[in-house]
Amino acid sequence: MDYTPPQPHYRAIEDSREHHFNTIAGHDTVKRLLWKMIRGGRLPNSILLTGPDGVGKRSMAFAAIKLVNGEPSDVSDASPSRVARNIASGDYVDLRVVGPSGPGGQIRIDDIRDVSDWAYITPVEARKKVILIHDADRMNVASANCFLKTLEEPPAHCLIILTTAMPHTLLATIRSRCSTIRLQPVPHEDLVAWLRAAYHMDENQAAMAALLGEGRPGQAIRQIARIADGDADAPRDLWDQVANKPRREAAYVLRSDLRTGIAAIMARLHQHGSPAIFGAACDLRDLGGSLDSVLSLLLTWYRDLALRAVAGSEAPMIVNRDLLREGPPPHTPASPRALGRAIRILLDAQADARRPLMDAQLNLENLLLRLGEASQA
Repeated sequence: MDYTPPQPHYRAIEDSREHHFNTIAGHDTVKRLLWKMIRGGRLPNSILLTGPDGVGKRSMAFAAIKLVNGEPSDVSDASPSRVARNIASGDYVDLRVVGPSGPGGQIRIDDIRDVSDWAYITPVEARKKVILIHDADRMNVASANCFLKTLEEPPAHCLIILTTAMPHTLLATIRSRCSTIRLQPVPHEDLVAWLRAAYHMDENQAAMAALLGEGRPGQAIRQIARIADGDADAPRDLWDQVANKPRREAAYVLRSDLRTGIAAIMARLHQHGSPAIFGAACDLRDLGGSLDSVLSLLLTWYRDLALRAVAGSEAPMIVNRDLLREGPPPHTPASPRALGRAIRILLDAQADARRPLMDAQLNLENLLLRLGEASQA
């Protein structure tokens, strides 16, 4: 029953259904936990896999499903069982996958009703029927309440797996009925090794891709694909700047312009209040980073301010230490309570940004208005 990590076999995989534990970068602790629960018969009926976008939640779900209904050898892709091959090809009758497909990128209530009814039918061949709902935060209130009935009384022969990058946006009643497993960003060295083996990159290319991915394999590959496809918004100029630099120097070049710009923009916002909101939103947009990058850096900035307020300027986890060496900019909120409110607002903004129809400029303006109000409350 002890878990022995299989020999890694990193290769380019386009469909997450094809993954086994040994093809997934990092997450050794999660792999060990899932292995022990599956082999020991202690796997919960409902699991919530959380972690940042692109970190590998869906890949991990499919790899675990193969072990639930396949053979112990399916920990590796060396000789996959018939079940594992059917899952990889999308032909496994006892697996249903549900994701966003409705207007506005929501999970449709009809899909939830259909899969909920299906859950109570006896498996055709599997030990466990499996329902996989990816991007579960895209369920609206009606869909979530409909699915809650299945979670409250799940059939013994059914395993339910939800994945989300925004667990705080799920109904509390859904979260409470699932065992949560969080996937952390993959360590830089592990991600570099995976990129070099799977995509035949040289060391500098892999290091750059890993930095752009911020510990998320899926994000790293998306960034490289954008550069290769000639995307005008892709960070090709940054690639050229750091392609031959040491890792620490490359990381600084990649992030310093955005970090410095964000600190200055937020200082002006807190100084001038509501009249500065439109200009600040335009300035944030013009920094050149994606909305996701800007929100992530804003979250890091306020998190650093909160850490400094609680633990002092030498707190080891502060990222923007160079920008805070002389203290926070004037007019920046300093109380832990105000900073905590700001962090919650940013988490909500990240959830809003995942909606396909959300206008980025409107999202930023609304965000800055709420941040300004939070700092004055």
